[in-house]
Amino acid sequence: MKIIAISDIHGHLLSNLLKGDTLTISGDVCPVRGSHTPNTQWSWIKYHFLPWCNELIENGIYKDIVFTPGNHDFVFQSSKKIVFPKHVHCLIDSMIDIEGVKFYGTPWSTTFGTWAFMKEEDELDFIFQKIPEGIDILLAHGPAFGFGDKVLEWNTLTSVGSKSLLKHVLRTSPKYLCVGHIHSGDHSPLIIESINGTTSVNVSVVNEKYDVYYKPFEFEI
Repeated sequence: MKIIAISDIHGHLLSNLLKGDTLTISGDVCPVRGSHTPNTQWSWIKYHFLPWCNELIENGIYKDIVFTPGNHDFVFQSSKKIVFPKHVHCLIDSMIDIEGVKFYGTPWSTTFGTWAFMKEEDELDFIFQKIPEGIDILLAHGPAFGFGDKVLEWNTLTSVGSKSLLKHVLRTSPKYLCVGHIHSGDHSPLIIESINGTTSVNVSVVNEKYDVYYKPFEFEI
């Protein structure tokens, strides 16, 4: 299966994407500008995001689209009901098997501000315990501690990823961990050592100005 992995599209409905079998999005699909209310985001998902997904599938670019929300995606923490097309899969601490490839998605990240899907490390540890062994691709919005998670604070690069996520990645050993959230973090594949090793990649496509800057990550599994 050929995977095209992206994250943090922030309302940019990308064109000319590389063709593959499955497109994955590791959170922050909703626009960064404008209202973040669930009603506004629900309308954008229904009238913009889902038609974009349908077009990609109908044009044969992908067979399936798998995504998890991120801290900007308040609508997925609300009671607003979203009906997804057959081949568009939203994973919130859940798994799906597509042609024998097991995807698990978790939208959480470490706390800052009052954004969606954020918890302190002890709570994240409880949430990430749900990640099962035997998965192939883990989609997580926030990165694991020390892997594509460095931000510049007071002229010093600081790791802001989750130590709890790192703990459970080491426990479960997915083949790939595709994350976003930290736009300027290292976008090169990084190996998280465990029994078999996990390739962790920051697949955000926007920079700190929310302009599309990085290329999608392509791999086969």
